[in-house]
Amino acid sequence: MNAEPSRPRPLRQLVVGLACCGATLLAAGCGPPTLGPQAYERAKLIENLTEYRRPEQAATARGLIEADLAAGALTAEERDALLGPLDLAEDGQWEAAAAAARELLVAQQRW
Repeated sequence: MNAEPSRPRPLRQLVVGLACCGATLLAAGCGPPTLGPQAYERAKLIENLTEYRRPEQAATARGLIEADLAAGALTAEERDALLGPLDLAEDGQWEAAAAAARELLVAQQRW
């Protein structure tokens, strides 16, 4: 038998450490917020206008989001999440905007 004390395995420690960090981030709720019904409808609108590159609808969508917030139909967190993809679209970053809008919608699915 080998009487030598076992040595730490750096790679294994790294993998375990990264897994713990990942689990902590998931538990902390990082990522898109859960959207209420009105915010979800606005997210679908934003996904549509980014997918079809409709800049003329961006101002309308922004106005609807702000009106929903003022009426209490959206939370500030939902508003911020919706404005992220919309800001990208207004800056002409259509592909990034569409991806962000899709990510927001996909995050709402319950597995």
